Amino acid sequence: MPPTRVVYGIGDSLIGKDHWASQPLFHLRAMAGDSVRFKAQGISGDRTAHVAARLDRDVIEQSPKPDVCIVLAGTNDIAWDAPATLITGNLEVIYRKLLDARIQPVAVSIYPFGGPRWWTPALELTRQQVRTWMHRWLPVELPEVEVVDVDDVIADLTDPQRPRIRAEYVDAEGIHLNSAGAAAVASALWTRARALRGIQG
Repeated sequence: MPPTRVVYGIGDSLIGKDHWASQPLFHLRAMAGDSVRFKAQGISGDRTAHVAARLDRDVIEQSPKPDVCIVLAGTNDIAWDAPATLITGNLEVIYRKLLDARIQPVAVSIYPFGGPRWWTPALELTRQQVRTWMHRWLPVELPEVEVVDVDDVIADLTDPQRPRIRAEYVDAEGIHLNSAGAAAVASALWTRARALRGIQG
C-alpha cells in the first residue's frame, strides 16, 4: 500500500538524513509506520538562505507532494554571526513559500549550542531572539505555522546563561544529537505538532 501522508524535513545537518538514527525523522518513521513516507533534505553547513534557495527543488516540486515539512535551520547562520533579523527573514520566506504551496510548515527551534568552544553570549542572544520571534511573531503574523520548541526537552540549564544539549543527548562535538537525543526530539514533534499527531501508523 502506498503511503497516505508524506513528511519532509529541510535544513542543515541537524535535520540530516532520514536513515540515520541520530536524526529525528528516523524515529518519526518508526512512530508513524508504513503509511507515512519520511524524507530528510538536510545539508551540512547550510544556512537559512541556502535552505530557502533550494526549497522548491528539494521539497515543493517533489512527487508525491509533501503534506508536511519540518524546518530546522539557523545554527550555521549564528555560527557565522548573522543577525537574528536575517535568520528570521529567511525563515519567514521558507514558511510562506510552503504555505503558498499548501504544505504545512512545522518550525523547530534552534537547538541550544553552549557546548562548543565557539559559543559566546552574543551568539546565544541571537538564538534567543529567534526563539522569541517564533513564539511571539509567528502566532500573530503566520498562525498557520506550527512551532515546536524543544529547549525544554534537550537543554541542560545547569548554567542558565549558557544552555547546551544534555549530556545524554549529545554527540562528542557538543552540537549534534545522538540517537537518544534524536528520539527525544522526534517524540516532542510527534506529540506537539498537530500535523503529525493526526498521522496513524
